Parts: sequence; C-alpha cells; structure tokens
Amino acid sequence: MNHHYVPQFYLKQWAESDGRLPYYRWIKGRAVPGRIAPRSTAYEPDLYAREKVPSEERHVVETHFFSKLDSKASIIHGRLMRQERFTFIAEERMDWAIFLAAANARTPDMIAFIKESAERTLRENLDSDPVEVEKKLGYKPSFTLSEWTEKNRPDVLANFGLHILTKYLTREDLIQPFMDMEWSVHSIPGAANEFLTCDRPFWFFENPKHPKFSMMMTLSPRVVFIASRTAELDTNIASQSHSMVARRVNESVFSRALERVYGRAKLEYVDKLFRLSRRKKAP
Repeated sequence: MNHHYVPQFYLKQWAESDGRLPYYRWIKGRAVPGRIAPRSTAYEPDLYAREKVPSEERHVVETHFFSKLDSKASIIHGRLMRQERFTFIAEERMDWAIFLAAANARTPDMIAFIKESAERTLRENLDSDPVEVEKKLGYKPSFTLSEWTEKNRPDVLANFGLHILTKYLTREDLIQPFMDMEWSVHSIPGAANEFLTCDRPFWFFENPKHPKFSMMMTLSPRVVFIASRTAELDTNIASQSHSMVARRVNESVFSRALERVYGRAKLEYVDKLFRLSRRKKAP
C-alpha cells in the first residue's frame, strides 16, 4: 500500500487543469522540471506498515490514524482557504494542530529515525535492571528481557516507534502549544509569483517554548497559513507587498524541500531559489 506523507488533497491545490502537478528537482546542479499526478508523488510503499503482525493489522496506522487525520484536516483546510473567521471548536483546532505536528514526523527520514531509536531505547530499558528480573523470577534466567521479547513478541519491538509516534501526536499537553497560537491566513492575489510547496511543506521557527515560536504552511498557490504566539509576525507579513511575501515564503519552501518543489514558476526563478537554498545548507 502506498502511504502518502504529503496528503493528496493538499498537493491537488497546485495541480493544473489536467490534474497533473508541476514540480522541480535539483539534479546535478540544475533545476529539472516535471509533471506528475498527486497520487504518484510524496509517498512510500508501506511507510507506516506494522511488521510481524497479521496482514489485516499491517496498515492500521495508515488507515486508522493518518487517513482519518487527513480527512479531518482537508475540511479545515477548505475553511482556511475561504479565510473564514477562526471560530473553530476545540476539537477542530486539535485536529489541525495534530495535522501540523504530524507533517514533520511522518516523512520517510523521520519514520526511519523514530523506528530505529525507539526500538533501541526499548531494548536498553528492558535490559536495564537484570537483578530486578532475577528477583521477580526467583532465579537467574538464561535470557534477557529483550531476548525474550524478541522471541515471543517481536511485533512489540518492531512497531514500538510507530506506537510512540501516534501516542506523541495525540498527547494534549504536547499539541496544546499549537492550539494556543494565533492563526491567520494571507493571500497574494497581486504577486507575480505564486506560492510553491514541497515534500516537507510545514516549517516552524524556534521551539514551542520560545516566545517567538511560529509556524507556516502554504495552503495553495495564493494562500499561506501562519500561526504565532504573538501578532508580530502576522502584522509584519500584512505590511509587506504581495511579491515580497511570495519571495520570503518561497525561500523557506526551498530550504525545507527534501527532494521536490511543487507549483508553477519560471525555470530561472526556481533555479535561483534552489541555488540560494543550497548555499545556505552548505557547511
């Protein structure tokens, strides 16, 4: 099963009349354009699949968590696109906050990291106190707890990272900072260049405890979502020209991209921003 780490409903905002999505990649020092269907990009086969479980349980993280989350987020996305007053109920604010928090945690590189680090930590914790295990059993076993778990419950070790991820993303105390921020959207109908997006479309500045913590995600070629602790960022963006906002936002898009940038833009504009982002990433 193909698991999309960037939802199709989101990418479709940049699709053209034939349903295909313009994109650019940076290959051998130059921007290379292409076009693709939203269903055929920003996914990885079995990305969230559980291992060492019955076949009917392999895709529950995708079908019971991410697919449901994306369905809820698509409705809120529509309301944000219409720039409705933000009279969202607490449940809606939480759904959108979880969607934003998940955006950076569900990419292939992060999923691989979470799986590996979580399993390693679980093994270390299981084997951290062999004396206590011996006391509980009344004798010294010929195996460690991690060895027993690997033999009798290999699914627990293999899927611990995915379990931790979904628990983390639904913890109210961790999601609350996202919910408490000031939400706003800005449109740029007068800009020559449209907003672009990428395969890691959500980005933030500082950390959730910082007084200037802020978040941003382009919602469509003409609309960007912003959340911040204060009105300073919102005011700053509102005071700038549409062209300046487009440039600043798109520079951030290119700095975040893993592999592809999506949207309509002139090749020379894309090439310039790719080169700029590569210089900033250089050691």
